[in-house]
Amino acid sequence: ISVGYLLLGVTLYWALINWPPARRRPVWIVLPLVLTGIALALLGPQLMDARQGTQLFHIPALYARIGLLAALVNESLNRNVLAGGLVVIIPALAALSVEPRWAKRGWLPLGAGFLAVSCLLPLFITQSRGALLATLLGLLVLVVLRWPRLVWTLPLFIAAAGYAILRLGASGLLDLLSSDTSLVGLSGRIEIWDRATLALRDFLWTGVGHGQFLPIVPELYPFFTLPTDIPHAHNLFLQ
Repeated sequence: ISVGYLLLGVTLYWALINWPPARRRPVWIVLPLVLTGIALALLGPQLMDARQGTQLFHIPALYARIGLLAALVNESLNRNVLAGGLVVIIPALAALSVEPRWAKRGWLPLGAGFLAVSCLLPLFITQSRGALLATLLGLLVLVVLRWPRLVWTLPLFIAAAGYAILRLGASGLLDLLSSDTSLVGLSGRIEIWDRATLALRDFLWTGVGHGQFLPIVPELYPFFTLPTDIPHAHNLFLQ
């Protein structure tokens, strides 16, 4: 199943970028992404299990209305999976909203900007630290590409990041960013990364198999402090 989804995605991507109409008008590739983002923004929070994991903030009145659809269909959506989809969509919508060639089309950039802001709300609801950070960096790159002179403001962001590290401490900042909706703290991730590294050492050329992290890694390299149902390496490079 894992291999099938991977090959399907590669095939669809290859077909789209070589489809002659899409090569002439790349926006035809962007529009399905936009529609997917709208669907994720509308349905995602209602399929999300809001009870899992740690939280940056807690709003009982809001989260009492989240995940209602999941109970009806008996299926829930992981917060980080939802956030990962929105991370791709929001910068694309933001890029359309500042596209110079659309400036005279009135409602097009305004509509794209409205949709980008609308997708930010479900992204905040997921409380995925990695997704929020990735979206911030993506939008920062977009702004610099659109208005190159703003590159001179980057030292201000670097200084702000340095101040945050100084105030929180490197370990405290890493722990804050690592405490997401599935694992608590940097120590838990380090234990998983250690097991993934051991698996890489023993199965360097073949890996443990697509989608086989869960049955194989906890069996061969047991966790000391974590549950045995860790589904992946929680790091794309190691995965």
